[in-house]
Amino acid sequence: MPEQITGETTDGIVLSYLQGSWSDVRVQTGAQHSYYDSNTRDTIQVNHSVGMRGTSFGLVRAFFDFDTSGITDTVSEAFLRIHGWAKDDLDVIAVKSDQGSGLSTADWQAIRGAEEEFALSDGSGAGTLNGATGVTVYSAKFTSWDIDGLNSAAITVAGLADMRSEDNFRFCLMDYDYDFLDIEPPEAQLKTGLYWEDESNEELKPRIDYTLATAVTDNATFFGANF
Repeated sequence: MPEQITGETTDGIVLSYLQGSWSDVRVQTGAQHSYYDSNTRDTIQVNHSVGMRGTSFGLVRAFFDFDTSGITDTVSEAFLRIHGWAKDDLDVIAVKSDQGSGLSTADWQAIRGAEEEFALSDGSGAGTLNGATGVTVYSAKFTSWDIDGLNSAAITVAGLADMRSEDNFRFCLMDYDYDFLDIEPPEAQLKTGLYWEDESNEELKPRIDYTLATAVTDNATFFGANF
C-alpha cells in the first residue's frame, strides 16, 4: 500500500512585481517583492500589463517543504498531489529548491542551480531551465488543472532519490511556459490556484503518495550440504 506525507506549514508563495522588464522580474533586480506563508490557498501567477505608467511584469512562484527524514529505503514511485481551486491557462512544473526553513523574500531565486540561467533571462529562451545542467526537475509539467480536485504528477527518478537522501524534500512549483522556459508572456494575467498545508481541511492539503521498493530475498534451498 502507498504511504503518504503532507507538507510543512512553511509552504507559500514568493512574488516579484511591478518590474519594468521581463528580465528584471525573473531575476528580481528591483525592490518590489514579498512573500506569504500563512495563507490557506493562493495562486502561481504570470502578469504582463501595459498602462499609462508603462509596461509592468509580475511573477509568483510557490515553494513547498516536505519532511522526508523518515524515508530511509528506496522509493520506487511517488506522486505529487496538489488540490486546485483556480485555473487560468497556466501550466506549472516542480523543480528542486533550496529555500530556508521559513520563506523570505530572499527565496525568490531559491531554485537549485538556476542562478546562471536567471542571469541570462532575455524573454526569448536564453535563460531557459529546460535542460539546464544544475537544475533538477522533480515532475513533468501539469498540463491540466482540476479546480475542484487533486492534480497529480509523477515524481521523477531524481526526485525519488532525493526523497530518500534529503531530510527535507523542497521544491518550487513554477509556471512552465514562460518562467521555466524564459519566454516573455503576452499582455495578460494568468494564474493557477492551489491549497496549502495551513488549510484545515485535510483533504485539501498538498501531499505526496509514495511506495517503497520491495526487497528481494534469496530463498534458495541447499540440499545434501553438511554445515
